[in-house]
Amino acid sequence: MSESMEYESDTSVARRMYSAISYMVVLFGIGIPMWWYTTQLYRMALPDTRMQNLGTAPLQIQMNIHLATTSVNFKQLIINEINEHFKNSDIINVNIHEIKVNKEWLPTNIENVNDIASTIENHFIINTGDIMLIEWPNSPHEIVVTSNRIIYFNTETTGPRLIKVLSKWILQEDTLNHMMENMKQPTLQKQDSIVRKRVSAADQYDVLVTVVNPDPEWTKVNWNVKDVAIQYLTPFFQSISHISNVTLKSQWLYYVSISDKLEKHAIVDKNGLTNEWNNKRFTLNEQQLPYLITMFETKLASHVSKNPCLNLIVYINDCKHAPLQFYNPKGNRYNGPNAFMSPRWGGVIFINPEANECKKSLENQTKINVTPDSQYIMSIFITQLRQLLGIPELENINGVHIIPITSSTPRQWELDALMRLRTFEQILSARLTLKSLAQLLTEITTIVINDEVGASIHSAVDNAEIAAEYLSNNDLHNAFIKSRMAFLSSEAAFYDPSLLALLYFPDDQKYAIYIPLFLPIMIPVIISLNTIRAWLVSKPNKATKTD
Repeated sequence: MSESMEYESDTSVARRMYSAISYMVVLFGIGIPMWWYTTQLYRMALPDTRMQNLGTAPLQIQMNIHLATTSVNFKQLIINEINEHFKNSDIINVNIHEIKVNKEWLPTNIENVNDIASTIENHFIINTGDIMLIEWPNSPHEIVVTSNRIIYFNTETTGPRLIKVLSKWILQEDTLNHMMENMKQPTLQKQDSIVRKRVSAADQYDVLVTVVNPDPEWTKVNWNVKDVAIQYLTPFFQSISHISNVTLKSQWLYYVSISDKLEKHAIVDKNGLTNEWNNKRFTLNEQQLPYLITMFETKLASHVSKNPCLNLIVYINDCKHAPLQFYNPKGNRYNGPNAFMSPRWGGVIFINPEANECKKSLENQTKINVTPDSQYIMSIFITQLRQLLGIPELENINGVHIIPITSSTPRQWELDALMRLRTFEQILSARLTLKSLAQLLTEITTIVINDEVGASIHSAVDNAEIAAEYLSNNDLHNAFIKSRMAFLSSEAAFYDPSLLALLYFPDDQKYAIYIPLFLPIMIPVIISLNTIRAWLVSKPNKATKTD
């Protein structure tokens, strides 16, 4: 009887031990690995080394210069001076090719320069970004810059002056150097005036033309702003469509007045007579202009789109506050139009009504009809848009004559310069974004990189490298396309919301969640380990005694 009970006791203990062992096997062999696999952070494999190396990789722009002269010695002198200037540049690499041009292709006068230049371009293959220098012995100016990719110069031209035109106007070398320095030290370097004025790189821009009528009860504006904007601005936007995509919009605002910002002054006539405005004027000091931007910004519908918006505002002044004139802090009146531009934001132009019409309106207490000069207003807006989108005002160079443009379309070499600037900016921006992202992934281990974000990062790295290669091989068009793809992919990856999924879930919160879950389970398991070990040790001893 006792042997039977002892056998049953041993059997019961063995069952309990085997049950505990199987529980531990399931827990440690299946449960914990499954928990580890299902809760681990997913991060797609990334080209970390390539991302870090992008920040230090060289970035050079190659440009071909086609040179035609009548004198061999003069040609060699020009070549040596140009090569001497650009040989120490870290960014610009110039290749000079000698060509021959028929004498009948030289202009006969300054009026037909653009026509002759177009004929020459049709005969020669001039790639995007290239420039052609042609000696014109009878040129009335030392250097004549056409609207095409051709520059004429006479025998009195010096190499340094040609180099200045190439560096300041065609290549915008100073701006490119500033951008490169900003890439190396983003927080220490200052931006030059061109970069500071123009909007940053983006896939799409909105241009919002707004007409402000502060007193619609007494002022009627006879103007179809939508049709006028399409007529005058669309040709300009079409000419830069291969560089920037622009959506044109228009709107009207009423009862938005700046009268509280104006100062009324009396005008004293030397002869004691009253002038057409009854010896009064309203002034606006340039120091008050930032406050106007703030006021207009609260009323505009420029935030209804995710795209960067450029605002063009036409403010129709009412008769009670006319005439409005601009003055600087020294009290001197501006000679130009009553208009100003705010960098990266837009421009504003103020229109005064006619004095005689205002006089009749105030005397008869009737509405005044105002018909703005469309060509005058849009010409100012186009000048502002050129600077806002990256086509700067040209620095005056003695002895250099530039053929005036007769339409809103930019010059061909200006479009090339804008494309070169955008390409350079987009490559540098993609590099900086990828470098910052690589540093974040190294410092913050809880950032998730899913397949979509990983694909964007791979695409950005590949396209940034390809764009730099195209740029160094004088393929500006393809370099711009690849740089845009790199820029958009890097921005999409950096600002993807999934990166923040576990960013605010630190380790102490994990411990606070998992310890109450696993501790009640692990304590019995850990305690039973000693019991199982003692049972396994005593089992051979019992077998020996039985024998």
